[in-house]
Amino acid sequence: TSCQHFVTIPEPSRALKGLYCFNGKGKNDSLQLYTGKGKFTVQLKTPNPITAVAGGFNRLFFLSGDAIFILRNGEKIRPVFVSSFLTGVRSMAYDGESELLFLATDKEIYSLRAGTLDLLVQGLGGKLAWINSDLFVSNNSGVYRLSSVRSLLVVKK
Repeated sequence: TSCQHFVTIPEPSRALKGLYCFNGKGKNDSLQLYTGKGKFTVQLKTPNPITAVAGGFNRLFFLSGDAIFILRNGEKIRPVFVSSFLTGVRSMAYDGESELLFLATDKEIYSLRAGTLDLLVQGLGGKLAWINSDLFVSNNSGVYRLSSVRSLLVVKK
C-alpha cells in the first residue's frame, strides 16, 4: 500500500467507519480502507490525486482535482461542489450534525453548506479536525481551537 496520508472517519454506524488512506500525489490515486491485519482495500480510484478527506454520519467527502465528491452507502459517487479554488485546499473536516464541511488552505478556513462557500477565518490555515463541537486547526505555529463555530453558522429554527 502506498499511503502518504491517513484519516479516521468517526462514525456511529459501521457503514463508513474506519481508517482510510490515500497517496495525494500523481495520477490514478485511490482511497483505501484499513481492513485489518496490516491490509488496506481499495474503495475507489480517481484520475487526479485525492488531496483531502473528511466524513461521518454515513457520508464520506473527498477532494480530487477541482471537485469535492460525496460517497454514501448504496449511492453513486457524485460531486457536491466544483471550483478551481479547491486546488488550494489542503484539509477538510465535517460536522455531521449541522452538515457543515470545513475547508482549509494554508492561510484560510472556509465553511461549505448547501452549496454555499463562505470565508470563515483569514490568516489561519492548516490541517483541520472536528472534535465534539469544536473545529481544531494545526499548523507549524501550533494548534488552535475554534469554539462555537456551529452556533455562528447555523440558525436554529
